[in-house]
Amino acid sequence: MINGARYGDEFDNATHFTKEPVTSMLQNVGKLLKGRIDLTLEDELGFIATLKRENSSLLSRVKILKAPFSSKGLHVATSHANPRGKNIILAFNIGLMEIKSNGQLMAIHKKYSESI
Repeated sequence: MINGARYGDEFDNATHFTKEPVTSMLQNVGKLLKGRIDLTLEDELGFIATLKRENSSLLSRVKILKAPFSSKGLHVATSHANPRGKNIILAFNIGLMEIKSNGQLMAIHKKYSESI
């Protein structure tokens, strides 16, 4: 687990296993590969992108489970002081609907989630 990150109340409050906070995802990967921890919880796309960027050979040494531990909604925000804020959010939402409906979002997800 990343120091200061939240993984949901059930995980954060669990006491039936040991949690070892670290400061980076790569520290967890190192511990995992050395057998010092049994698993790590990471955002799938962020995990894959980080490993591809830092050391793509690591991807073949880890197994990413298909079923997620949890799922969180992500939200876009702008400042109330931004005079274009409402237009930015509207344009984002329209663009998101478009790439969902035409399959582009799924293609992006597939491109970045193929781990091996």
